[in-house]
Amino acid sequence: EDFHLGYSPERIDPGNRIWTLQNTPKVISGIDDASLKAVRNFYQSLVDTVVEVATVRDAELAKLLENTFRQVNIALVNELAVHAQQLGTDIWSALDAASTKPFGFMHFTPGPGVGGHCLPVDPTYLSWQVRRQTGRTLR
Repeated sequence: EDFHLGYSPERIDPGNRIWTLQNTPKVISGIDDASLKAVRNFYQSLVDTVVEVATVRDAELAKLLENTFRQVNIALVNELAVHAQQLGTDIWSALDAASTKPFGFMHFTPGPGVGGHCLPVDPTYLSWQVRRQTGRTLR
């Protein structure tokens, strides 16, 4: 009794001086209306924008979607970097050119691996959970 339970996935990009805890929109959820209100009041004192979702599962799926998106795209650009070099083309020039498109393209930079601890883990977890709950494969 007399407690509130909410969830908000982390969205920290360590070292990023543009997107900080304060100005990165914060996804929040609660197990009931009172909990959501308490979580909202707490985070509104810390961040500029609060984004409410209906359930804790929705909040977690948002996080899994964000990390899966990054993992797929970073892995893709890393793979293209290897093949571009073998084909005698310049991945950096191609990325710069593609980045001039104002829609439908997001710049990802080749580098070692795909990022922090959660990027390689979350897509695997999402795939496992889909199979576990639906019996289907997330391809």
